Amino acid sequence: LSRLSSAGLLHMPHGGTKRVLDYRDHAGLEVIPDLAISPDGRVDVHVVRSMFQARDAIAPHVARLAAKNRSESQARELLAFSQTLKATAPPSERLEPVMSWWLMLVIASDNLVYRLAFNTLRSTGTEGTQPLLVVLAAELAATDLYVAVSRHIQSRDGDEAAAACSALVSIGHGAILTALTPVSHSGVLP
Repeated sequence: LSRLSSAGLLHMPHGGTKRVLDYRDHAGLEVIPDLAISPDGRVDVHVVRSMFQARDAIAPHVARLAAKNRSESQARELLAFSQTLKATAPPSERLEPVMSWWLMLVIASDNLVYRLAFNTLRSTGTEGTQPLLVVLAAELAATDLYVAVSRHIQSRDGDEAAAACSALVSIGHGAILTALTPVSHSGVLP
């Protein structure tokens, strides 16, 4: 009950009966990690697919905003950091640096709602890390696209930054759709 209450999903009228509220009508992004992967490791295909669809829509806009709103130092740091990403490292060694790059990008966009959404997606994405690393290995290795997004942000070319970012996240989206096909039957990522 405490988790339901902290998520704002427990209605307790004074002197009345406690009632659990429908998360689709009353919850925020904070419930996504619990919805995406159950405690026994089962994946909710609909939730994960929805996460990647949101990511596909939001990520290019974040890049566009970063090109517009970034400071000179943010642009320099983002580009320098992107150039340190190593495509040949094992996926388990690529996740943390890539997540740091995304955080830098979101901060440069100067959009609080996108930053809070990123925090939720980051915590969800690191809960079932090993299967996710396998699925997203190609995206994590696409270092040329991280550099391209960063270069376009540095040159304040929002349209090109958005296009490169779209190309980047489409790699992961395609891989997750392929991986989710068998999951829709078993509920567990291969």
